[in-house]
Amino acid sequence: MSHPYSERDNQEENAVSKEVISNKQAISIMVIFLSGTSSASLFGITAGKDVWMAVVLSVLAALITGIGFAKIHFDYPDKNLFDVLEICFGKIGGKIIGLLFTAYFFQTGIDVLSNITFFIQTVTLPETPRLATIFFIMLLCLWVAKEGTEVLGRWTEFFIPLYITAIFIAVILLIPKMELKNIQPMLYDGIKPVLRGAFYTFSFPFGEIVIFSAIFSSFQSKKFSFKVYIVSLLLGGIMVLIVSLTDLLVLGVDVASELYYPSYSVVSKIDVGNFLQRMEIIAALVMMLGGFVKVSVYLIAISKGLSKVFGYKSYRFLTTPAALLLISTSIFFHKSILEYDGWNNETWPYLAIVFQLFLPAILFFACEIKRMIRVDKKYGLG
Repeated sequence: MSHPYSERDNQEENAVSKEVISNKQAISIMVIFLSGTSSASLFGITAGKDVWMAVVLSVLAALITGIGFAKIHFDYPDKNLFDVLEICFGKIGGKIIGLLFTAYFFQTGIDVLSNITFFIQTVTLPETPRLATIFFIMLLCLWVAKEGTEVLGRWTEFFIPLYITAIFIAVILLIPKMELKNIQPMLYDGIKPVLRGAFYTFSFPFGEIVIFSAIFSSFQSKKFSFKVYIVSLLLGGIMVLIVSLTDLLVLGVDVASELYYPSYSVVSKIDVGNFLQRMEIIAALVMMLGGFVKVSVYLIAISKGLSKVFGYKSYRFLTTPAALLLISTSIFFHKSILEYDGWNNETWPYLAIVFQLFLPAILFFACEIKRMIRVDKKYGLG
């Protein structure tokens, strides 16, 4: 007679293994993830008036890594990042590297959660205790994480038209406020600031696509993985580029660099015939939708990583302790928006690049070697 807990575990494992989402749902998740919270701030502002160039370069770099992740999905269908790590580096080595990736996801989850709560405190609810804001945001994200990637995919598929429409309405209404001189002359300070800005913009948000190799395992067809990554990066990059250009054209680089959330200030300048004013709700909506999706994705990835490292069949029961740990850690890790801003500009990009570029590159080559060995054995060449 089987144990009731074993039966429940097997049922959950079967449910997890059937988390197949459509192309549109996967693209919706990735586009909102990439452009949501990043649209509120200019992370590559070190490029000055050439921020838009930095965004373009970072998207091109992310396309290369995205194609690499898509190739891994193609070669190992129905496997996520943590499964592939064990296949390529062995059970012990895979678990160690998987634990490092989980720690990276956890740290980034803290940053995203802090970013949202600081945004709420700064622009809307300055008197509300930060713990209360974190708790209610995490409560919603926990619900989605427990339901799984399929539910998150359906939710984002429903909301992405509203999300994109809100951004384009704001940009169109801001056209009279734009001044072309704010992005001229191009490359006045040379290429180095652009490359530095591209590095920062790659680390946040485009390099973060590594997380989708952890939460995605099954597509409608394994060849669709290329379409999902490429289309998502192009659409997300276009959204970030449009918002970044709008911020610069309206505010100018000097003003934009002094603000934590320039997009919110930009939208406040909308004024159509003294009738349509105070449209900050658009910026707040974009930020909250993006933050909600992003924290939910990180919570799923953390839970999947922990379940793989510690040998559990299902990740869903780990979402609650992971959420509680995120709440408690984020309160103490970033105590102020000034501290948060300093960490993200001075330390975080150099730590993130290890997990966004170097380790994925090693994994990609390990997967290719493994694939060639498998082909050689198949045809009796090895």
